[in-house]
Amino acid sequence: MTVRYIPIELDEDSIAELLDPAIDPSDLEFAVVHVNNGVRSYAAQNPSLTPTHIQWLLTDLAQVQAGLAQNPSIDSQTLKTLAASTHIRVRSNAISHPAFPADALNDYVGDPSSRIRAAVAASPHASAETLALLAQDSEFEVRAAVAAHANTSPAILSTLSNDSFDEVIRAIAENPHTPLDVLERYLNGTHHQKLNVAKNPSLTDEILKRAITKAMELTEDQDESWEDSRGDTSLRGWIAERNPLSPELISILSADPYLWVRAEVAKNPSVPDSVLAQLALDPEESVRRGVVDNPSASADTKATAALLGIED
Repeated sequence: MTVRYIPIELDEDSIAELLDPAIDPSDLEFAVVHVNNGVRSYAAQNPSLTPTHIQWLLTDLAQVQAGLAQNPSIDSQTLKTLAASTHIRVRSNAISHPAFPADALNDYVGDPSSRIRAAVAASPHASAETLALLAQDSEFEVRAAVAAHANTSPAILSTLSNDSFDEVIRAIAENPHTPLDVLERYLNGTHHQKLNVAKNPSLTDEILKRAITKAMELTEDQDESWEDSRGDTSLRGWIAERNPLSPELISILSADPYLWVRAEVAKNPSVPDSVLAQLALDPEESVRRGVVDNPSASADTKATAALLGIED
C-alpha cells in the first residue's frame, strides 16, 4: 500500500465525489490510501469499496474506522470487528449500523459507556424487550434513543413522555408511534412540546382542530387589544407548516386572523392553487410572497400576487 501525498481539498463537491458509488475505481483507491485522514474517512464510507480496501481501512486510524462503520454496504462481520474497537465512536457507529447482527446487540446492553448503550437503542434491530430495559437507563441520551425507536411499545413511550429532559420529550413528540393521548397533551403543553409535536404525522384532523380552537383563545398575558395576533400564533403557524395539510385544515388556517399563519399556508406546497389564488389577493405582502415562492402555485396565481406588489 502506497500513501498518496497529492493534496485534496475537502469541500462539498469533493466530499460528494468521495461518497459517490460511481466514483472511478482508481480514484477511490487513490483516496483510500491518501495521506489526509479526512479524505480516507470519507472514502471509507463509499459503498463501492473492495474487500482489499476494507482490510486496509480496518487497520487505519479511529477516525477512518469510524467512517468505515458508517458505510451502507459494509458486511456484518466487519461491523463485529469494528465493534471490538477501543474507540467509542467506532464502536457506536458499528453497533447502530443496520447490518450489525441482531443477536450480538445484547452483548452491549450493559456497556459502561452511555454512548454504546445509546447505539444499541438506536439499532433498528433492537427488540421491544431490550428497549424497555434501556428506557430505565440513568443517561438521557439512552432514553432519547429509546423514545425515538419504532419498536418501543406505546406503554414505554407513555412512561417516557414525562421525562425531565428535552431531548427525550422531542423524540417522544416526533415518534409516529407515540399514543395519541400523549401527542394531544403535548399540543396543549409547553412551548417546546408544541414545537416538536406539531408535525407528527399521526396527529388526526380532529385533534389538530381542537388544538387550533384552543390556540385562538387569549393567553394569560393577552387581552382583547391583541385582536389579530391573539392566542398561540406559534402553534397555529407550526400546524400550517404540516405537509401534507388536509383540505379542512387548509380552509381553517388560510382564514387565520394572523398574517404569519396565513403566510405559512401560502408557502405550503400541499396547498392547492385554488386556495393560493385567494391568498394571492391577501393585503399582507408576506402572505403574497409565500404564494410567489410556492412551487404549487400556477403562473397566473403568482402573477396576481406579484401584481399587488412584492419587494425584492
